Amino acid sequence: MDYLFRHRSIVRMTVEVQPPTPKPEQPPQTQPDPVEEIRLKFVAVVECSHFLVSTNNNFRTTTLTRRHESEKVPLVVHQIPIQILDHGPQSLHQFLSSKFPAYQNDTVFNIHTITDKIIATWAEIKQQQEQNLSVFVGKVLPLTVTLRLWNVVVTRHETPMEDRFMIPTSDFAVEEMLKRVKVEQQFDDDDQIRSCVICLEDISVNMEKEENGEVILLLLQMPCLHVFHEECIKKWLKSSHYCPICRFQMPTDSS
Repeated sequence: MDYLFRHRSIVRMTVEVQPPTPKPEQPPQTQPDPVEEIRLKFVAVVECSHFLVSTNNNFRTTTLTRRHESEKVPLVVHQIPIQILDHGPQSLHQFLSSKFPAYQNDTVFNIHTITDKIIATWAEIKQQQEQNLSVFVGKVLPLTVTLRLWNVVVTRHETPMEDRFMIPTSDFAVEEMLKRVKVEQQFDDDDQIRSCVICLEDISVNMEKEENGEVILLLLQMPCLHVFHEECIKKWLKSSHYCPICRFQMPTDSS
């Protein structure tokens, strides 16, 4: 029986910082007001990619099945004095780290990346102001910080280990691959363990029977050379296709 396992993880984040969009009728200001504060509005957008991983005859294939994007989700708003940005990225990084303490060492939610993007955007706005190209009017500059999170959902088919062991051996393999043997053919050393690992009884117990005047050996040897009582190993192979000692794999009806 196949089971579906779903694994979800955020694998990457990109940052976009947008200054306010000017109105078409708003002309550039010859003497723009000095910015005193910056209003950082954090929003998140999640782009989700769904992959299906399937295995057939030991070949694994990965298929992109669906991709979708969420609406912008407001996260938090922070208003900070412009001096924090003017003092360089270290001051802004310390501020953001204090506001997002859980993400200081996160490899995906990278505060350094967010800091660099905000500083770069502020540098562009300052340059526009110096060239009298800025259309922003006001002492509080609103910046929208969009965190675009790339989420990967992997769905895979997997057969649990216990189910794989519970697949029975084919009847043909039981009849053709098991060999009748004598105890003395298998144990030359008196110190060797002579017990059936299935029933835990001595391997010489019930080792043969007489039928129609013929002695029939009741010990069966698997291709891996491990020996068991006939009744024990045949019962075992009705619910498994592995040797109970070494996990040698016997053929199944589906193999």
